[in-house]
Amino acid sequence: DWSYELLSQPEQKLFAMLSVFKGSTFEAAEAVAEAVAGETADIFEGLESLVDKSLIRLVDDGTAEPRLRMLETIREYAAERLKKDGGLEQAACSEHAAYFANFAQEQRGRLSGYDRQEAEAALAADVENLQIAWQDWTAEGDLEQLQKMVDSLWLLYERSGWYQAMADLTSDLLDVLATTPSTPEH
Repeated sequence: DWSYELLSQPEQKLFAMLSVFKGSTFEAAEAVAEAVAGETADIFEGLESLVDKSLIRLVDDGTAEPRLRMLETIREYAAERLKKDGGLEQAACSEHAAYFANFAQEQRGRLSGYDRQEAEAALAADVENLQIAWQDWTAEGDLEQLQKMVDSLWLLYERSGWYQAMADLTSDLLDVLATTPSTPEH
């Protein structure tokens, strides 16, 4: 509480919004925060301040770029703060899910090309975020967003040998299809 109270109001919002991630690239955090907060927020300075205050860490985990991470207890505290502002929570979760649906769709084309290994590594680095986004879209029953993600996740799970995750993916997709009005496409 003490550290949180020392933050400026924009830093408090950014800190709370970051709780929707299970680690992220700067690009992902910036995209979601800018979509939620608008163009006026200086996301880079806010992230730098949160790193300086040890509320988030910049971790080099061997991926292409360093990732922003929160200790789990700090993330839980930030999530509690986010829940207190229902509008902010909904916006942050929606933007997070949209970002990762688009991210998965972008990686899909790369998975069958020359940079397949880089695409697999990018997907694997963000698999927890992808799973959170998948769960959000499944809960909403948004077939269009799920279609953006399914091919990339299927290929990642298959190549990684995550067969239970593949079965869960199929089950979720079938549940959404069962509640979707029938069309020739579906």
